[in-house]
Amino acid sequence: QKHPGGMADMESAGPSPGGIGARAGAAVVGLRRSAFAAVASSPPVTRGLACALVFCFFLQLLLGDAFRKQFSLVPAKVIPKLWMLLTAAIVELNPLTLLVNLAVLFFAGGALEPLWGWKELLKFLCMINVAGFFLLTATYVVAFVALRNVLVLYSHFGGFTVSAAGLLLGLKQAAPEEEVRPNPQSQGLRYKYLPLVFLASSLVLTGVLEEGSPFFMALYGTLASWFYIRRFQRRPDASALGDQSESMRLVTLLPEAVQPTIETMAKSIFSKRGGAQQGGAGQKDLLPVSNNPEANRRRERGAAALEKRLETMAKKEESSSPAPDADA
Repeated sequence: QKHPGGMADMESAGPSPGGIGARAGAAVVGLRRSAFAAVASSPPVTRGLACALVFCFFLQLLLGDAFRKQFSLVPAKVIPKLWMLLTAAIVELNPLTLLVNLAVLFFAGGALEPLWGWKELLKFLCMINVAGFFLLTATYVVAFVALRNVLVLYSHFGGFTVSAAGLLLGLKQAAPEEEVRPNPQSQGLRYKYLPLVFLASSLVLTGVLEEGSPFFMALYGTLASWFYIRRFQRRPDASALGDQSESMRLVTLLPEAVQPTIETMAKSIFSKRGGAQQGGAGQKDLLPVSNNPEANRRRERGAAALEKRLETMAKKEESSSPAPDADA
């Protein structure tokens, strides 16, 4: 028996404004609008690096091995082609990693370039890429010695993953307690967790691609950028090199749940090696240190500058969004 109001009931049972489909559509529109706003407001070096990544990606598709053999990382040919340690950073070989790294570049690079200055940003990226791809080369040389597989020495590696890991660590340094939110209603993720999340995502991507270079590039990029920031970074508002603040200790790159255990183990190891002076010298990067007032002031100014830039980007996004229909 047909219900007389069946058609009306079916029409009224359609997707509601608060349904899953509507929320998903709104999220996609919001993400697209945020992406366009991030690209439009990105500083020149960040935008130039993005153009270089896209250009080199299509160039390596068109020219194939003739291009990759010269500009991607080939462990057996790094010597004498030392330029591979730099050029491999902009030779993306996979469309998935290209999209991920472009998103990180616009998000993190766009925030750090005004804060650090374009010269410091470029120097930072050059240093960590040379170190990261050198470690990657050494890794595959060791793999060749262990596995006796000559193919690993002549494979092509490349991508912005080393730089992306370093940029996210830079955000952790600049504003560790700031949060990134896909939309205002979602749970925020603090910047200080972004390097670890990126490293875990690279491990998952390594399993998907069945190729280990994304994880190793993310790992070496994180370690190289930490070492540079900790020891060699020059800040315009500080006379000493490096960031010696407690929040940039090496142990803070690990999950917070295991940090006390690691610190206890490190303290025990260094104490067994004998000598309070020797132990103190070995623990200064891993264990807690006294608060550095100058480093704390630098961090506060950096966080304020980054927060101001994020507010500016939010205002630009709001002004670019269409006004709601009054009849609706």
